[in-house]
Amino acid sequence: MKETVDFKNLKKLMISCGGTGGHFYPGLSIAREFKKHGGDVLFCLSGKERLRQAEIVSNFGFESFTFDAPRLPRSPWQAVTFIPKVIKAVFRIKKEMKKYRPNAVLSMGSFTSFPAALSAGMLKIPLFLHDGNARVGRANRFISRWCRCLCTAFPAVNADRCHCEVFCTGMPLRPELILEKMSRGKAIAGFNERYECKFKSDMPTVLIVGGSLGAASLNDVFPRSCLDIPKDSLQVIHLTGEGKLDQVLQVYNETAVNFRAIASSPDMHLFYQAADVVICRSGGSTIAELGLFGKYALLIPYPFAAERHQDDNARFLTAAGGGEILFDNDCNHDTALQFLRKVIETPEVYREKGTASLATAKPDAASDLLKLIDTQLAG
Repeated sequence: MKETVDFKNLKKLMISCGGTGGHFYPGLSIAREFKKHGGDVLFCLSGKERLRQAEIVSNFGFESFTFDAPRLPRSPWQAVTFIPKVIKAVFRIKKEMKKYRPNAVLSMGSFTSFPAALSAGMLKIPLFLHDGNARVGRANRFISRWCRCLCTAFPAVNADRCHCEVFCTGMPLRPELILEKMSRGKAIAGFNERYECKFKSDMPTVLIVGGSLGAASLNDVFPRSCLDIPKDSLQVIHLTGEGKLDQVLQVYNETAVNFRAIASSPDMHLFYQAADVVICRSGGSTIAELGLFGKYALLIPYPFAAERHQDDNARFLTAAGGGEILFDNDCNHDTALQFLRKVIETPEVYREKGTASLATAKPDAASDLLKLIDTQLAG
Protein backbone atom coordinates (compact mmCIF):
# COMPACT_ATOMS: atom_id res chain seq x y z
CA MET A 1 0.00 0.00 0.00
CA LYS A 2 1.31 3.45 -0.93
CA GLU A 3 2.45 5.66 1.93
CA THR A 4 0.21 8.63 2.70
CA VAL A 5 1.83 11.94 1.77
CA ASP A 6 1.47 14.82 4.20
CA PHE A 7 0.97 17.93 2.09
CA LYS A 8 1.94 20.81 4.35
CA ASN A 9 0.99 23.74 2.11
CA LEU A 10 -1.41 22.28 -0.43
CA LYS A 11 -4.82 21.42 1.00
CA LYS A 12 -7.25 22.75 -1.61
CA LEU A 13 -6.55 22.65 -5.35
CA MET A 14 -8.56 24.00 -8.26
CA ILE A 15 -7.91 22.10 -11.51
CA SER A 16 -8.79 23.83 -14.78
CA CYS A 17 -9.48 21.47 -17.69
CA GLY A 18 -10.74 22.39 -21.11
CA GLY A 19 -10.99 20.84 -24.52
CA THR A 20 -10.18 17.18 -25.15
CA GLY A 21 -9.83 14.16 -22.91
CA GLY A 22 -6.06 14.56 -23.24
CA HIS A 23 -6.38 17.56 -20.92
CA PHE A 24 -9.21 16.28 -18.76
CA TYR A 25 -8.23 12.73 -17.81
CA PRO A 26 -4.72 13.55 -16.55
CA GLY A 27 -6.34 16.25 -14.40
CA LEU A 28 -8.80 13.70 -13.04
CA SER A 29 -5.93 11.32 -12.22
CA ILE A 30 -4.19 14.10 -10.27
CA ALA A 31 -7.40 14.82 -8.36
CA ARG A 32 -7.87 11.16 -7.48
CA GLU A 33 -4.30 10.93 -6.18
CA PHE A 34 -4.70 14.11 -4.12
CA LYS A 35 -7.99 12.87 -2.63
CA LYS A 36 -6.25 9.68 -1.44
CA HIS A 37 -4.01 11.86 0.73
CA GLY A 38 -6.81 13.98 2.18
CA GLY A 39 -6.72 16.80 -0.38
CA ASP A 40 -9.75 18.65 -1.69
CA VAL A 41 -10.28 19.47 -5.38
CA LEU A 42 -12.66 21.73 -7.30
CA PHE A 43 -12.80 21.34 -11.08
CA CYS A 44 -13.15 24.31 -13.40
CA LEU A 45 -14.43 22.85 -16.67
CA SER A 46 -14.81 24.39 -20.11
CA GLY A 47 -15.00 23.25 -23.71
CA LYS A 48 -17.72 21.38 -25.56
CA GLU A 49 -17.43 18.27 -23.36
CA ARG A 50 -17.72 20.18 -20.08
CA LEU A 51 -21.16 18.87 -19.05
CA ARG A 52 -20.18 15.24 -19.64
CA GLN A 53 -16.90 15.81 -17.82
CA ALA A 54 -18.75 17.42 -14.90
CA GLU A 55 -20.79 14.23 -14.58
CA ILE A 56 -17.62 12.12 -14.61
CA VAL A 57 -15.90 14.10 -11.85
CA SER A 58 -19.11 13.96 -9.81
CA ASN A 59 -19.04 10.16 -10.04
CA PHE A 60 -15.58 10.29 -8.44
CA GLY A 61 -16.84 12.51 -5.64
CA PHE A 62 -15.54 15.90 -6.84
CA GLU A 63 -17.32 19.23 -7.11
CA SER A 64 -17.08 21.26 -10.30
CA PHE A 65 -18.40 24.31 -12.08
CA THR A 66 -18.49 25.04 -15.80
CA PHE A 67 -18.17 28.10 -17.98
CA ASP A 68 -18.37 28.89 -21.66
CA ALA A 69 -14.76 29.42 -22.75
CA PRO A 70 -14.34 31.92 -25.59
CA ARG A 71 -12.53 30.62 -28.65
CA LEU A 72 -9.54 32.42 -30.05
CA PRO A 73 -10.74 34.94 -32.66
CA ARG A 74 -10.22 34.00 -36.31
CA SER A 75 -12.06 36.93 -37.85
CA PRO A 76 -12.55 40.66 -37.08
CA TRP A 77 -16.07 39.99 -35.82
CA GLN A 78 -14.87 37.26 -33.46
CA ALA A 79 -12.17 39.63 -32.19
CA VAL A 80 -14.85 42.18 -31.29
CA THR A 81 -16.85 39.65 -29.25
CA PHE A 82 -13.81 37.87 -27.76
CA ILE A 83 -12.96 40.37 -25.01
CA PRO A 84 -16.52 40.60 -23.57
CA LYS A 85 -16.65 36.79 -23.46
CA VAL A 86 -13.31 36.63 -21.64
CA ILE A 87 -14.52 39.22 -19.12
CA LYS A 88 -17.71 37.24 -18.53
CA ALA A 89 -15.72 34.01 -18.02
CA VAL A 90 -13.25 35.70 -15.65
CA PHE A 91 -16.10 37.16 -13.57
CA ARG A 92 -17.65 33.69 -13.25
CA ILE A 93 -14.36 32.00 -12.29
CA LYS A 94 -13.27 34.69 -9.83
CA LYS A 95 -16.57 34.29 -8.01
CA GLU A 96 -15.97 30.55 -7.60
CA MET A 97 -12.32 31.07 -6.61
CA LYS A 98 -13.25 33.56 -3.88
CA LYS A 99 -15.81 31.12 -2.53
CA TYR A 100 -13.51 28.04 -2.69
CA ARG A 101 -10.23 29.80 -1.75
CA PRO A 102 -7.76 27.27 -3.23
CA ASN A 103 -4.10 27.19 -2.23
CA ALA A 104 -3.21 26.80 -5.91
CA VAL A 105 -4.69 26.55 -9.40
CA LEU A 106 -3.48 23.86 -11.81
CA SER A 107 -4.22 24.39 -15.50
CA MET A 108 -4.00 21.35 -17.77
CA GLY A 109 -3.46 23.37 -20.94
CA SER A 110 -5.35 24.68 -24.00
CA PHE A 111 -6.58 28.24 -24.47
CA THR A 112 -9.90 27.34 -22.87
CA SER A 113 -7.99 27.47 -19.56
CA PHE A 114 -6.84 31.06 -20.17
CA PRO A 115 -9.69 32.73 -18.21
CA ALA A 116 -8.92 30.53 -15.18
CA ALA A 117 -5.23 31.40 -15.38
CA LEU A 118 -6.08 35.10 -15.69
CA SER A 119 -8.44 34.87 -12.72
CA ALA A 120 -5.77 33.21 -10.57
CA GLY A 121 -3.34 36.00 -11.40
CA MET A 122 -5.84 38.70 -10.53
CA LEU A 123 -6.54 37.09 -7.16
CA LYS A 124 -2.83 36.35 -6.56
CA ILE A 125 -3.45 32.61 -6.29
CA PRO A 126 -0.35 30.58 -7.28
CA LEU A 127 -0.76 29.13 -10.77
CA PHE A 128 0.81 25.90 -12.05
CA LEU A 129 0.67 24.34 -15.52
CA HIS A 130 0.85 20.83 -16.94
CA ASP A 131 1.54 19.95 -20.58
CA GLY A 132 0.94 16.42 -21.82
CA ASN A 133 3.32 16.46 -24.78
CA ALA A 134 7.01 16.69 -25.55
CA ARG A 135 6.39 20.07 -27.21
CA VAL A 136 4.86 22.63 -24.85
CA GLY A 137 1.78 24.05 -26.56
CA ARG A 138 1.10 27.68 -27.49
CA ALA A 139 -1.42 28.20 -24.69
CA ASN A 140 0.93 26.98 -21.98
CA ARG A 141 3.83 28.95 -23.41
CA PHE A 142 1.73 32.11 -23.29
CA ILE A 143 0.27 31.49 -19.82
CA SER A 144 3.68 30.51 -18.41
CA ARG A 145 4.36 34.25 -17.94
CA TRP A 146 2.19 34.18 -14.83
CA CYS A 147 2.80 30.75 -13.34
CA ARG A 148 5.12 29.37 -10.66
CA CYS A 149 6.31 26.48 -12.82
CA LEU A 150 5.28 24.24 -15.70
CA CYS A 151 5.25 20.44 -15.49
CA THR A 152 5.55 18.24 -18.58
CA ALA A 153 4.79 14.63 -19.43
CA PHE A 154 8.11 14.23 -21.29
CA PRO A 155 11.33 16.25 -21.49
CA ALA A 156 10.26 19.42 -23.34
CA VAL A 157 11.92 20.03 -26.70
CA ASN A 158 11.07 23.75 -26.45
CA ALA A 159 11.52 24.49 -22.75
CA ASP A 160 13.50 27.60 -23.73
CA ARG A 161 10.26 29.08 -25.16
CA CYS A 162 8.60 29.06 -21.72
CA HIS A 163 8.72 31.97 -19.28
CA CYS A 164 9.05 29.90 -16.12
CA GLU A 165 10.93 26.93 -14.73
CA VAL A 166 10.03 23.63 -16.43
CA PHE A 167 9.99 20.23 -14.68
CA CYS A 168 9.37 16.82 -16.26
CA THR A 169 7.05 15.08 -13.78
CA GLY A 170 5.43 12.66 -16.25
CA MET A 171 1.92 12.00 -17.52
CA PRO A 172 -0.64 11.25 -14.76
CA LEU A 173 -2.38 8.02 -15.77
CA ARG A 174 -5.48 6.29 -14.46
CA PRO A 175 -4.69 4.41 -11.22
CA GLU A 176 -6.32 1.28 -12.65
CA LEU A 177 -3.64 1.08 -15.35
CA ILE A 178 -0.83 1.33 -12.83
CA LEU A 179 -2.21 -1.27 -10.42
CA GLU A 180 -3.30 -4.05 -12.79
CA LYS A 181 0.01 -5.59 -13.91
CA MET A 182 0.00 -9.23 -15.07
CA SER A 183 1.81 -11.71 -17.32
CA ARG A 184 1.02 -11.89 -21.02
CA GLY A 185 -0.56 -15.34 -20.58
CA LYS A 186 -2.81 -14.14 -17.78
CA ALA A 187 -3.78 -11.05 -19.80
CA ILE A 188 -4.78 -13.19 -22.79
CA ALA A 189 -6.80 -15.49 -20.51
CA GLY A 190 -8.53 -12.46 -19.01
CA PHE A 191 -9.15 -11.04 -22.48
CA ASN A 192 -10.65 -14.34 -23.67
CA GLU A 193 -12.98 -14.48 -20.68
CA ARG A 194 -14.00 -10.84 -20.91
CA TYR A 195 -14.62 -10.80 -24.67
CA GLU A 196 -15.52 -14.47 -25.31
CA CYS A 197 -12.53 -15.04 -27.58
CA LYS A 198 -10.14 -17.93 -28.18
CA PHE A 199 -6.82 -16.15 -28.46
CA LYS A 200 -3.73 -18.33 -27.95
CA SER A 201 -0.82 -17.30 -25.74
CA ASP A 202 1.72 -18.74 -28.20
CA MET A 203 0.44 -16.81 -31.24
CA PRO A 204 1.77 -13.32 -32.21
CA THR A 205 -0.68 -10.67 -31.05
CA VAL A 206 -0.97 -7.09 -32.31
CA LEU A 207 -2.91 -4.28 -30.64
CA ILE A 208 -4.15 -1.57 -33.03
CA VAL A 209 -5.52 1.61 -31.46
CA GLY A 210 -7.47 3.76 -33.89
CA GLY A 211 -8.09 6.59 -31.43
CA SER A 212 -11.33 7.96 -29.97
CA LEU A 213 -12.52 9.24 -33.36
CA GLY A 214 -10.83 6.60 -35.47
CA ALA A 215 -7.96 7.09 -37.92
CA ALA A 216 -8.13 6.11 -41.58
CA SER A 217 -4.50 5.00 -41.72
CA LEU A 218 -5.11 2.63 -38.81
CA ASN A 219 -8.71 1.59 -39.42
CA ASP A 220 -8.46 1.10 -43.19
CA VAL A 221 -4.89 0.19 -44.10
CA PHE A 222 -4.07 -2.41 -41.45
CA PRO A 223 -7.29 -4.47 -41.63
CA ARG A 224 -6.91 -4.64 -45.43
CA SER A 225 -3.29 -5.71 -45.03
CA CYS A 226 -4.55 -8.62 -42.95
CA LEU A 227 -6.25 -9.98 -46.10
CA ASP A 228 -2.77 -11.20 -47.09
CA ILE A 229 -1.97 -12.79 -43.72
CA PRO A 230 -2.16 -16.63 -43.59
CA LYS A 231 -4.57 -18.40 -41.26
CA ASP A 232 -3.44 -19.15 -37.70
CA SER A 233 -0.43 -16.83 -37.89
CA LEU A 234 -1.67 -13.61 -36.23
CA GLN A 235 -4.11 -12.34 -33.62
CA VAL A 236 -5.37 -8.75 -33.71
CA ILE A 237 -7.07 -6.65 -31.04
CA HIS A 238 -8.36 -3.52 -32.76
CA LEU A 239 -9.89 -0.49 -31.04
CA THR A 240 -11.60 1.37 -33.85
CA GLY A 241 -12.99 4.50 -32.18
CA GLU A 242 -16.68 5.39 -31.98
CA GLY A 243 -18.67 5.09 -35.19
CA LYS A 244 -15.97 3.12 -37.04
CA LEU A 245 -16.60 -0.42 -35.85
CA ASP A 246 -18.94 -1.64 -38.58
CA GLN A 247 -16.69 -0.66 -41.48
CA VAL A 248 -13.65 -2.27 -39.82
CA LEU A 249 -15.57 -5.47 -39.07
CA GLN A 250 -16.55 -5.78 -42.75
CA VAL A 251 -12.89 -6.04 -43.71
CA TYR A 252 -11.76 -8.31 -40.87
CA ASN A 253 -14.59 -10.74 -41.60
CA GLU A 254 -12.94 -11.38 -44.98
CA THR A 255 -9.54 -12.15 -43.43
CA ALA A 256 -8.13 -15.36 -41.94
CA VAL A 257 -6.66 -13.70 -38.84
CA ASN A 258 -8.05 -14.26 -35.37
CA PHE A 259 -9.40 -10.83 -34.42
CA ARG A 260 -11.53 -8.90 -31.98
CA ALA A 261 -12.57 -5.40 -33.01
CA ILE A 262 -14.07 -3.08 -30.38
CA ALA A 263 -15.18 0.55 -30.64
CA SER A 264 -13.84 1.51 -27.21
CA SER A 265 -13.18 -0.14 -23.87
CA PRO A 266 -11.97 0.56 -20.31
CA ASP A 267 -9.82 -2.60 -20.42
CA MET A 268 -6.66 -1.12 -21.89
CA HIS A 269 -4.58 -2.83 -19.20
CA LEU A 270 -5.65 -6.20 -20.66
CA PHE A 271 -5.05 -5.16 -24.26
CA TYR A 272 -1.56 -3.78 -23.69
CA GLN A 273 -0.42 -6.76 -21.67
CA ALA A 274 -1.85 -9.30 -24.11
CA ALA A 275 -0.05 -7.72 -27.08
CA ASP A 276 3.44 -8.35 -28.43
CA VAL A 277 3.45 -5.01 -30.21
CA VAL A 278 1.20 -1.94 -30.54
CA ILE A 279 0.26 0.09 -33.63
CA CYS A 280 -1.07 3.52 -32.70
CA ARG A 281 -0.95 7.31 -32.87
CA SER A 282 1.49 9.11 -30.56
CA GLY A 283 -0.67 11.20 -28.25
CA GLY A 284 0.78 11.97 -24.84
CA SER A 285 -1.27 9.45 -22.85
CA THR A 286 -0.56 6.68 -25.37
CA ILE A 287 3.20 7.25 -25.18
CA ALA A 288 3.04 7.20 -21.37
CA GLU A 289 1.00 3.98 -21.38
CA LEU A 290 3.46 2.26 -23.72
CA GLY A 291 6.24 3.11 -21.27
CA LEU A 292 4.22 1.89 -18.30
CA PHE A 293 3.59 -1.52 -19.87
CA GLY A 294 6.93 -1.82 -21.65
CA LYS A 295 5.55 -2.20 -25.17
CA TYR A 296 7.24 -1.63 -28.50
CA ALA A 297 5.13 0.42 -30.90
CA LEU A 298 4.80 1.32 -34.54
CA LEU A 299 3.93 4.99 -34.09
CA ILE A 300 1.93 6.83 -36.75
CA PRO A 301 1.78 10.47 -35.57
CA TYR A 302 -1.42 12.38 -36.28
CA PRO A 303 -0.28 14.70 -39.07
CA PHE A 304 -2.61 17.58 -38.13
CA ALA A 305 -1.72 17.78 -34.43
CA ALA A 306 -0.91 21.34 -33.35
CA GLU A 307 2.70 22.17 -34.22
CA ARG A 308 3.07 18.45 -35.06
CA HIS A 309 3.57 17.71 -31.38
CA GLN A 310 2.80 14.01 -31.92
CA ASP A 311 6.00 13.81 -33.99
CA ASP A 312 7.94 15.01 -30.94
CA ASN A 313 6.18 12.52 -28.67
CA ALA A 314 7.05 9.71 -31.08
CA ARG A 315 10.70 10.78 -31.27
CA PHE A 316 10.90 10.71 -27.47
CA LEU A 317 9.87 7.04 -27.35
CA THR A 318 11.93 5.97 -30.35
CA ALA A 319 15.03 7.67 -28.90
CA ALA A 320 14.65 5.32 -25.92
CA GLY A 321 14.43 2.33 -28.29
CA GLY A 322 10.75 1.72 -27.60
CA GLY A 323 9.34 2.14 -31.09
CA GLU A 324 9.66 3.20 -34.70
CA ILE A 325 7.90 5.93 -36.65
CA LEU A 326 5.81 5.45 -39.79
CA PHE A 327 4.53 8.80 -41.01
CA ASP A 328 0.92 8.97 -42.13
CA ASN A 329 1.79 9.64 -45.78
CA ASP A 330 3.93 6.49 -45.85
CA CYS A 331 1.30 4.27 -44.26
CA ASN A 332 0.01 2.06 -47.06
CA HIS A 333 -0.76 -1.58 -47.81
CA ASP A 334 2.87 -2.53 -48.44
CA THR A 335 4.42 -0.85 -45.39
CA ALA A 336 1.67 -2.18 -43.11
CA LEU A 337 1.97 -5.72 -44.47
CA GLN A 338 5.75 -5.63 -44.18
CA PHE A 339 5.53 -4.69 -40.50
CA LEU A 340 2.91 -7.33 -39.69
CA ARG A 341 4.98 -10.03 -41.37
CA LYS A 342 8.01 -9.08 -39.27
CA VAL A 343 5.93 -9.39 -36.10
CA ILE A 344 4.69 -12.82 -37.20
CA GLU A 345 8.25 -14.00 -37.90
CA THR A 346 9.85 -12.70 -34.68
CA PRO A 347 7.30 -11.75 -32.01
CA GLU A 348 9.87 -12.43 -29.28
CA VAL A 349 12.12 -9.72 -30.75
CA TYR A 350 9.36 -7.14 -30.35
CA ARG A 351 8.59 -8.30 -26.84
CA GLU A 352 12.26 -7.81 -25.96
CA LYS A 353 12.41 -4.42 -27.71
CA GLY A 354 9.43 -3.29 -25.66
CA THR A 355 11.41 -3.49 -22.43
CA ALA A 356 13.30 -0.36 -23.58
CA SER A 357 10.06 1.60 -23.15
CA LEU A 358 10.06 0.85 -19.43
CA ALA A 359 12.88 3.36 -18.93
CA THR A 360 10.48 6.17 -19.94
CA ALA A 361 7.75 5.24 -17.43
CA LYS A 362 6.79 7.60 -14.61
CA PRO A 363 4.08 5.73 -12.67
CA ASP A 364 4.21 8.27 -9.82
CA ALA A 365 3.59 11.27 -12.09
CA ALA A 366 0.46 12.50 -10.30
CA SER A 367 2.06 12.23 -6.86
CA ASP A 368 5.31 13.85 -8.02
CA LEU A 369 3.43 16.79 -9.53
CA LEU A 370 1.46 17.35 -6.32
CA LYS A 371 4.62 17.17 -4.22
CA LEU A 372 6.25 19.74 -6.49
CA ILE A 373 3.31 22.12 -6.10
CA ASP A 374 3.43 21.66 -2.31
CA THR A 375 7.18 22.44 -2.28
CA GLN A 376 6.76 25.45 -4.55
CA LEU A 377 4.06 26.88 -2.26
CA ALA A 378 6.54 26.80 0.61
CA GLY A 379 9.01 28.96 -1.31
